[in-house]
Amino acid sequence: MQTCEVCHTPFTWKQVSKSVALAYKPITCRTCKKRYHIRFSSRILASFLVVGPIGIFTFFSPSISMQLLMFIGFLVLLVNLMALPYLIRYRTA
Repeated sequence: MQTCEVCHTPFTWKQVSKSVALAYKPITCRTCKKRYHIRFSSRILASFLVVGPIGIFTFFSPSISMQLLMFIGFLVLLVNLMALPYLIRYRTA
């Protein structure tokens, strides 16, 4: 998890997840109030991790049963949403 460049306070998983869910809203450090914006490369990574599996599942959907496809899709979505806050990086505003 990324930390504040000024006071080295780590961002919480909740802060980063909320930022991503609210269209990449900036994060403010809890202790020193420094603002951080998501990096462009992290936006691209988040887009691929969320939208990419849809394309893969669309390609494989005719050869797999619908229940198995939905179960695998749910697992991939869950893993991506849990890992995303650890992969996203922010820059100072």
